[in-house]
Amino acid sequence: MIDRFGVVGGISNIAEYRMRNYIEEKKLREVLKMLGGGFRRALDFGCGYGRLTMILAEHSLKAIGIDVNKEMIEMAKRVYDDDFPNVEFRVYDGAKIPYDNDFFDLTLSFTVLQHIDKNRAQLMREIKRVTSKYIILVEREDIIEEFLRMKGDFKLAWLFPRYLGKTFSSKYHGYYAIFSKDLE
Repeated sequence: MIDRFGVVGGISNIAEYRMRNYIEEKKLREVLKMLGGGFRRALDFGCGYGRLTMILAEHSLKAIGIDVNKEMIEMAKRVYDDDFPNVEFRVYDGAKIPYDNDFFDLTLSFTVLQHIDKNRAQLMREIKRVTSKYIILVEREDIIEEFLRMKGDFKLAWLFPRYLGKTFSSKYHGYYAIFSKDLE
């Protein structure tokens, strides 16, 4: 839900919201730099209004954001489409990611899977299917553990805490988990 100040998800203080965004964006840039950047195509799974898709675009020839929420995708297109030719936004059906196997070098799921109960395992398999190299999950610990239990080519490469500062409940912190297909 977006309030009249453009604040998402019930944070009552706009300064708090902006600080959280700053921390999250800075950490994502650090992770992408650590992975070497220069990706052909990157997917922002559950992109919302595209804030993190733009960070993927800084490190990719093409960044694509998908979401089930048509209004959020329309907002992202209004804000970014004209100024960023390497960015694309697309509504999808919430079941099958509409791209070929190994289409993306990197897929990001930033606190999306923890909000899905019904077909989460199917969506995790879909993320694996369309990704050729790296998957970044920023999720609660139980979601990362669920992903680890699934069979497949991806292995956990790095795991570190997501810390948002003292003003945020630790239940929202979770972890950054980076999975790679290249590990033996």
